[in-house]
Amino acid sequence: MRCTADAQIREWRDFGRQADPHVCGWADQPEMVRQVLTAYRQGRSVRQIARSYPYARGTVTRILDAHGIERRTRSEQCVRVPVDLAEIERRHRLDGEPLSRLAAECGLSRQALSRRLERHRTGDGLSPRAVAA
Repeated sequence: MRCTADAQIREWRDFGRQADPHVCGWADQPEMVRQVLTAYRQGRSVRQIARSYPYARGTVTRILDAHGIERRTRSEQCVRVPVDLAEIERRHRLDGEPLSRLAAECGLSRQALSRRLERHRTGDGLSPRAVAA
C-alpha cells in the first residue's frame, strides 16, 4: 500500500516537469508572450512586467528563459536617468530654482538628485562620506 502512495506522490511531483518548456499556461497566448518579451527588451523590469500582465514574476522569468532572453543583472536593472548635472547645478545655484522642481523635471526624487549633485561636485563620483573617510 505504501509503495502505491509513494508512486502517486512522485507522479504529482513530476506532473509539471515537461521536456518542452512551452507546455504551460502561457504557451497558448503568443500575443501576450510577445508583449512581455518586447516590454523586457525595452528596459522594463520583471516586476514591472508582472504587475502589467496577468503573470507572476516567476512566470515572466520562465517566459524569458524559454525564449533565450538573457536577463539583466541587478546593476543593469538600475537604469540611470541621464541628467545634465552642470545645467542642474547652474539652475539651482544661480537661478535659484528649487531642487524639488528640478528633480521632478528629471524624473528623480529630490534626495536622488541631491546625491548626484554631491557626487558631481566632488568630481570623482564618490559620495561625500567616502571622500571624507
